[in-house]
Amino acid sequence: MKASAQLKKLHIAPRKIRCVVDLIRSRSVEDALNRLPFVNKVAAEPIRKLLLSVKSNWVNKNPDKEAEVDNLHIKKIYVNSAGMLKRNRPTAKGISHLIRKRMGHVKVEVDLISIDDDKNKQKKNNNKAK
Repeated sequence: MKASAQLKKLHIAPRKIRCVVDLIRSRSVEDALNRLPFVNKVAAEPIRKLLLSVKSNWVNKNPDKEAEVDNLHIKKIYVNSAGMLKRNRPTAKGISHLIRKRMGHVKVEVDLISIDDDKNKQKKNNNKAK
């Protein structure tokens, strides 16, 4: 059973958010939560809160499977542009330059990963390598 969560209009540029998201993509939720405190990026804290939220959403959707929370796996996580705030910066000779303060949306989907699924993925990767 899937669960998802969104973080909208995060006032950090999507390019900077993607640096953090790429570190945790295709990992278990617990592993990602353990890694994020050591990431020296501003976007790490909002992403950590988003993962805690999606974990809580999954528990609320599946109250009978609460013991399987440790097997949650990040199925999809992606960052989109959310628009920008435009500001002017005065420069010489009465001219102004546009400053674009970008924002981003982050969406996460998690699902249970079974041991069989994990073994099948490893077999496929081994076959591709040969």
